[in-house]
Amino acid sequence: MVRPQFHRLVLKPIGSNCGSWMFYLGYECFGGGCCEVFYPIMQPLARRHVKVQSTWPVCKSASETLLHAMFECAHARPFWVAAKSVLHLRTPRLHPVSWVLDIMYLPEFDGGKRELVISIMAAVWDSRNRWAHDDAGFDALKSIETISETLSVLEKKQNATIVKSPRPVCTWHGPPAGVVKINSDGAIVEEEARAASGLVARNEGGVMVARSRVYQGISDPLIVEALALRDACCLAKEKAFQRVILETDCAELVRLWRARSSQRSVVGPILDEIIEFSQSFISCEIVFVRREANFVAHECARSAVSNGVSSEWVGIAPSFLLQS
Repeated sequence: MVRPQFHRLVLKPIGSNCGSWMFYLGYECFGGGCCEVFYPIMQPLARRHVKVQSTWPVCKSASETLLHAMFECAHARPFWVAAKSVLHLRTPRLHPVSWVLDIMYLPEFDGGKRELVISIMAAVWDSRNRWAHDDAGFDALKSIETISETLSVLEKKQNATIVKSPRPVCTWHGPPAGVVKINSDGAIVEEEARAASGLVARNEGGVMVARSRVYQGISDPLIVEALALRDACCLAKEKAFQRVILETDCAELVRLWRARSSQRSVVGPILDEIIEFSQSFISCEIVFVRREANFVAHECARSAVSNGVSSEWVGIAPSFLLQS
């Protein structure tokens, strides 16, 4: 291992969940022509003739290495005294050469102690910079209390179990008097290139008509949903319904319907047929509903695509709907 000329302290956040008080402590050895990058402590500054002396004006007791600035200086000691009082953390005994590696890898710094030590070092460094630039320094006790509170909050957030609020129950609502509501849905068996539409028409009194229709050679979900909506319009016209509400759980289809004057999608010709059908009604509204509210139409489509048979029920609900 190359003997280091000095240690470099790298303070930067680790990840997005660690917050501003969790830092990475880096150790770098420089030599053999490597570029020396350092934090501006007094000893290397004096060695490079940037400063006249290598002692820091606060303590003037030793040549200021990074170890001295972080742990031994009179400016740093109040932070570690406060850490012992607030966090019950004793000042670690560190080797003057390998102290950075000790903090990084020795097991005695496990269990959250490493994060505390590095966070206190960051507070010491920040306070030192403020003092050097004639700014107000940190209050040591307040800094340690802030570190304690911040790490406690981060630990709670990391260990907390995320409890998702339950999704509101969505149910189907009957239509107003004089209006027929028709739910439509599509289903596909991709391996067999078979699809089916499912329709259930209900008024304020209950089920009036249920219908399913099988299609061959179709495997595009959007096309199947559009065909199911078209079948709903066709059913309404056949039964001479005058006021209809067509419900589908395909949000993309509803979006295309609302932008039908400017869209050029693959279902454009099917939407044109729906427009033509809709002119037969006094009122026609196409709306999006969640899957839970479209369950009966989905079951009709699923039964048809599984059996490969088109069906119609008038005045009663299909038996598989009653069983489900």
